[in-house]
Amino acid sequence: MNGGREGDVNGGREADVNGGRESDVSGVREGESRHPATPGREVVPDDARHRRIGFDESIYCAGKSPAQIDGILARSLASNRPLLLTRLDAGAFGALADAHRAALDYDAVSRTALLGAREAEPRPARIAVVTAGTSDVPVAKETVRTLS
Repeated sequence: MNGGREGDVNGGREADVNGGRESDVSGVREGESRHPATPGREVVPDDARHRRIGFDESIYCAGKSPAQIDGILARSLASNRPLLLTRLDAGAFGALADAHRAALDYDAVSRTALLGAREAEPRPARIAVVTAGTSDVPVAKETVRTLS
């Protein structure tokens, strides 16, 4: 969910942390980065995504530390924003703060978690998720939860 540019988050918002300068988009503080896996750097969800494009924020958790994920969850809980977390492995889920684990609807097979209620939207189309075998079950379940 990065607007099409690899490594980009926040719809193009980033800070030039090498020179300590802010980018061309307001609201990004020094030290925030488009490289969320970098230790010590804050990961900043795109809070305006729903208003801008009609979809809630999705968080790709692979490469993020439990502390970074906890920070995202705290911010989302404080603002009452639903989230879809993908590629959240059992180890990272288990390392999250107790309150955050309790707030999540976690599925270990798909490695996804849902935070908060998502708005139901009318859906005229039906979608079938078909697998070729049991090794496809995790990605199939991830797909179903993402579409729900």
